[in-house]
Amino acid sequence: MEEKLERYREWLATLNYSGSTIKSNPSHIKEFIEKTKVNSAKEICSGTIQEYFTYLSHRKHKNRAGGLSINYLKKHQSSLRQFSRYLRETGQESFEVNISIKGKQENRPVVLSKEEIERLHTQKTSNETFTPQQ
Repeated sequence: MEEKLERYREWLATLNYSGSTIKSNPSHIKEFIEKTKVNSAKEICSGTIQEYFTYLSHRKHKNRAGGLSINYLKKHQSSLRQFSRYLRETGQESFEVNISIKGKQENRPVVLSKEEIERLHTQKTSNETFTPQQ
């Protein structure tokens, strides 16, 4: 499997992925393989993937207090999908990654509609308080 991961790393580089992706994606796949003890793609099923993400969602963070973030889980999901794509595109047996990661989305900006912006401008001259519509 180590040779397959090296070829995957080379494939990512050939497609001009960023250096951090070239480094992290194979590491995520290696962790997946080690944790699930799979030897080939045909052993990977939705149950295997679900169990792995259950493990990740309860795993402690290695560098700080608490668990893993939603973004970190999504990065692992993306890595698995990318590896599956690599296998498919190189004619190897692949697998599907059908898992959704639910969680609180933080730091999402509030985007105002045109009408809300117009209300802001008209209320600027009056003493009304503006409340965006959700």
